Amino acid sequence: MISKSFVLGLLTLTWPLLKVVFQFYTTGTAYSKSDPEFATSLAANIRLTLMSHLGDYLEATDFQIFPFPMTPLFGKLGGRKFAQLRGFGDPVAGKDTLVWVSKPEGAKKAVLYLHGGGYALPLSIGQLEGIIAVNYAIKPENRDSLALAILDYSPTAYGDTYPTQIFEAVEAYRELVSQGYEVVVLGDSAGANLALAVARFFAYPEEAKAHFSQYPKFAWNFSVVAAPRHLVLISPWISPYTAPEPTPGVDHSGDSSPKKADMGLWYIGKEKKEDVWPFVNFQKTNYADHWAKVPAFNGEGGCLLTYGERELLRKGQEEFCARNARHISVHMYPGGVHDAMFAAEARNLGNDEAIMAGAHRSKFTFGLVGKFLDEVCQEE
Repeated sequence: MISKSFVLGLLTLTWPLLKVVFQFYTTGTAYSKSDPEFATSLAANIRLTLMSHLGDYLEATDFQIFPFPMTPLFGKLGGRKFAQLRGFGDPVAGKDTLVWVSKPEGAKKAVLYLHGGGYALPLSIGQLEGIIAVNYAIKPENRDSLALAILDYSPTAYGDTYPTQIFEAVEAYRELVSQGYEVVVLGDSAGANLALAVARFFAYPEEAKAHFSQYPKFAWNFSVVAAPRHLVLISPWISPYTAPEPTPGVDHSGDSSPKKADMGLWYIGKEKKEDVWPFVNFQKTNYADHWAKVPAFNGEGGCLLTYGERELLRKGQEEFCARNARHISVHMYPGGVHDAMFAAEARNLGNDEAIMAGAHRSKFTFGLVGKFLDEVCQEE
């Protein structure tokens, strides 16, 4: 059952929609004037307007209108040409929440994708399309070297709170490693927050054991496994349970970043902020104490971090990078909104033939991700 707040959001939606339609055909919208991805598509402008407006009204349980786990989404895309990938939709280890997108025979490396959605939403069809497109953002000669898997972790919409999502992500990473893969963890928004938690879990095993052993509900495995050497962080949600501060002089209008702390508070549930912050609120971390042992941060591996020029989370992201990005490749998407790779670029990929030809490598984020993964594939 949807909440009264969600109903109010629907009732107040008319004006934002009329406004964006009028602007699209006259002066241009905040989106179309700043990002070419929105310049020719009214639907893209409407979609992000919906996300931005309704995000202020949704309660956690409202997200139960989306299917979980992701099985139906694979059925919807399975007949398309670009989804004809080896292993597409197959469970990684008998679980319908950890599934292959592509499993080339002989691949030694794998991407583990942790999706965004404020920890409240399950995987969306747009995110699935986007991560399939990642396969084609890689050069053809490297595609057989890299597998792709998705974890559709338990969302807070169904009452699953901290540390459920970290447990599931850690187990997914461990499973892929046990199958012989070197794992690149790729996350967007909340998924990037989760990717950072996974990296710290394995890089600081004693700290992880001391903290997470307090949650005996979960069958934790604290045996030592090498931390991920490579991370891809798309618009990381650095501090989920605090409201973001605007960046002075930046027009954040229409951005879909979480404007309040609600979603982050849903995530930590009954836990105290002072108890969980080292694995949640990375705004409070520093390089020496929290990242120096993370291979993706200390130069032993590599990390790609992108964020949007107009996204509301920008200030926190830049402050995090200023303290910790000693060996991180950081890129700001000009005119970009929050999670532009999936919110904008993945919604404007063209037909299957264009995707399979890798045309989207010309896009800002897909190009960076493709290049980064090409380099990972070439490493010994």
